[in-house]
Amino acid sequence: MGLRKNRFALVFTCALTAFQAQAADDLVRQGADLIKAGKGKAAYELLEPQEEARAGDKDFDLLFGIAALDVGQNTRAIFALERVLAVEPGNVRARAEIGRAYLALGETQAAKGEFQNAKKMGVPPEVEQTIDRFLSAVDRVENAGKTVVRGYVEGTIGYDTNVNAGPARGGIAVPAFGNAVFVLDPGSQATEDWFASIGGGINFSVPVDAQMAIVGGVSGSQRWNQDVSTMDLRNVDANIGSSYTDGKDVFSLALQANTIVVDNNGYRDAVGYSAQW
Repeated sequence: MGLRKNRFALVFTCALTAFQAQAADDLVRQGADLIKAGKGKAAYELLEPQEEARAGDKDFDLLFGIAALDVGQNTRAIFALERVLAVEPGNVRARAEIGRAYLALGETQAAKGEFQNAKKMGVPPEVEQTIDRFLSAVDRVENAGKTVVRGYVEGTIGYDTNVNAGPARGGIAVPAFGNAVFVLDPGSQATEDWFASIGGGINFSVPVDAQMAIVGGVSGSQRWNQDVSTMDLRNVDANIGSSYTDGKDVFSLALQANTIVVDNNGYRDAVGYSAQW
């Protein structure tokens, strides 16, 4: 009888453990479904009562951290996400979400570091674009009220199979002349060549007040071909305008000008306005 009781107790205990594990899995699944549906508040209300019991479970902690961040509980989000990263440092989602939490708390350097670490781990292009937007937001926060000047230089060496953008065939048929084939001048046909180019630019932003700034910049490039010098190309762009920031929205209006020079002869000039949101 005692053996049968012990067997019953063992079976009951195993069944209870399995039930608890199933319930825990169901909790995580429900939380994940709510977050995926954009219902962060509902996910937080579901998961928050279980935090003490489930803290240390990386799947639970990740979901709870995201849900806490969605409802503005940024400090609790950081604690939960730190627990995830303590056991799984390579968790890209946790790394990116904790960067978002640091940004919400105004800790821009910590946020930037986490976003950059997430990018280095390798993420899909759409995730990388999202992270880049957060990094831009960090820059806006850090540079608010400051005059910012940025510049770049670049150099290229390459081989172009069609320097002059010409047709590959040596002749073309003209229907108006009974499809007679007209032979093209060799200089008009596709021509291959080695090339080198240099370029650079500078952009600036000068704040007028907390929301308005004067922005502008100039950039240019010069390309030289080894043999086909008649296709050497110079390009210059310039712009000047203003930007207005309202929360997460940035509006800008600018006057733009562009000039292209081919073989030291003016080829095209363009002037226009650009509006962006």
